[in-house]
Amino acid sequence: MATTDDITIILRASGERTESLAYHLLSEAFPSLPIFTVKEVPFSKTLTACFRLALDQNKSWVLMIDADAVSYTHLRAHETDS
Repeated sequence: MATTDDITIILRASGERTESLAYHLLSEAFPSLPIFTVKEVPFSKTLTACFRLALDQNKSWVLMIDADAVSYTHLRAHETDS
């Protein structure tokens, strides 16, 4: 079973309005792990950079999240707060 010490988290960004929110939510979900943000143009370079970063981190697992993907569970929690 993987531990959080064995995971690299990468946020793929290309200027999305939700980039800072996505970063914040990932930081809340994984408070003890660094969140790497990768922005390259064109997007194919972003993918290459993400995989290079993942390999350089030498972890068993990589979690790549697009900056426009926002965690539904966090949204649900915020909905019920108001």
